[in-house]
Amino acid sequence: MSQNAIKTQLTQIYVVNGPTVALEIGCVSNLTPGGSSRDQIDTTCLTDVEKTFENGLGNPGQDTFDIVFSPSDTSHQLMETMLQSGDKAQWYVGLSDGVAAPTVAASVITAPAARTGFVFTASVSDVSYAIPGNEVVRATVTLQRSGARAWTYKA
Repeated sequence: MSQNAIKTQLTQIYVVNGPTVALEIGCVSNLTPGGSSRDQIDTTCLTDVEKTFENGLGNPGQDTFDIVFSPSDTSHQLMETMLQSGDKAQWYVGLSDGVAAPTVAASVITAPAARTGFVFTASVSDVSYAIPGNEVVRATVTLQRSGARAWTYKA
């Protein structure tokens, strides 16, 4: 393994749940952050033989994560509540090069300096459940980001 590689074990997802609370999402088993493509602004002139473009506004994508569902987990209950309300919240994904949790003041999340991760604002746009035979109940949570991700890197 490359000495700069980061393992996925110990990656954590937090969501702001009150003016001073960062709630960790329980038992996340997979995370897929979506992209953020930019619009293309056509700047082609009639005399051009190839189209030319400038970058336009970014289009925040969707992030998804899977959980091993537990009806007694407050964070899992919150996903359904957020889906129904449509409310946006700030989120933090902390990678495994640290274990520090983010802090929250006045409902604004602050990433820890001792960990690489990213902060973003999103609403829960879907929660879908899988209930297969001879397995556990799982759920896939889809987040619609609003704005860009803000990366922070371990100091």
